[in-house]
Amino acid sequence: MSDAPVPVYGRVSTLGQPNETRAAIRLRGVTLSDGEVDVIRGIAEEYWSHGRSYISRMVCKSLGWYQDNGRLKDRACRDILRSLQQLGFLKLPLSKTGAYHSSTPSSHVLPDDHPVSPSNMATTVIEHITCMSIVMVRWTKEDKLWNSLVATYHYLGYRLIVGRHLKYIVYDKDIPIACIGWGDAAWHIRDRDAWIGWDQIQRRQNIKLTVNNVRFLILPWVKISNFASFILSRATKAMVEDWQRLYGVKPVLLETFVERDRFRGTCYRAANWIHVGSTKGFARQGYSYHNHQTPKDVYLYPLRANARELLRS
Repeated sequence: MSDAPVPVYGRVSTLGQPNETRAAIRLRGVTLSDGEVDVIRGIAEEYWSHGRSYISRMVCKSLGWYQDNGRLKDRACRDILRSLQQLGFLKLPLSKTGAYHSSTPSSHVLPDDHPVSPSNMATTVIEHITCMSIVMVRWTKEDKLWNSLVATYHYLGYRLIVGRHLKYIVYDKDIPIACIGWGDAAWHIRDRDAWIGWDQIQRRQNIKLTVNNVRFLILPWVKISNFASFILSRATKAMVEDWQRLYGVKPVLLETFVERDRFRGTCYRAANWIHVGSTKGFARQGYSYHNHQTPKDVYLYPLRANARELLRS
């Protein structure tokens, strides 16, 4: 979610022809010069037969796109490559797996015979917790279960999370009771940026210190008062430790967006998140942004008392 479309400047050159003069291109917070676009195009042509994943890794190594933990920014790079292809700057080989396009909600919905499918959980009610655990499931066999639970029970369904992200399932014994997802912060949010008070340079340098709560789902068989804020507080602590361990960055600020026509943000307020304003109703669809006329309330949670000063430093 973002306040406004990410601008792309200049004219698109015709493939196979010399580039026309254009301003730098900005995609996913990365500014690409003419020379860098030429490097990417050359890598795509040279390693065409190796496939998209190999091309993406070679681009990351050539341009120095590394995460703070030393890993390649491979997922973000692949998103940039697809955007460049759609804009006409390069061509990519066909996807060998089609994994990106298979991440539709219907491909993850729980089958009827699954233990926690709607039909099997229709009469289940959990009114108190007996043995709770918060499990980070990304890169585990339970990652697909998280996808399926979100696709089946969250009103927004499941969408591929691009960039850095973590997924958690909260269990009571062996029954999932909540799903929480965290990802990279939105690049530009007017009211968040005003609250922080940072300029464009500070935002570019420190946006990595902000993490977005991209999904929060209490599963429908849980009937416990104030449970959402209780879980949110504990899951936040787990995420901060894991994020620092896996990505080499300790978050300073959390953000989330609440659709005001559906929810009042009560659990976030109860967990001491701060309501700072609203979005303008733009959402990303594919490689561009569209105004879907659904403004969302913006909530922030500073993890440090001096969060704003740190983000402006």
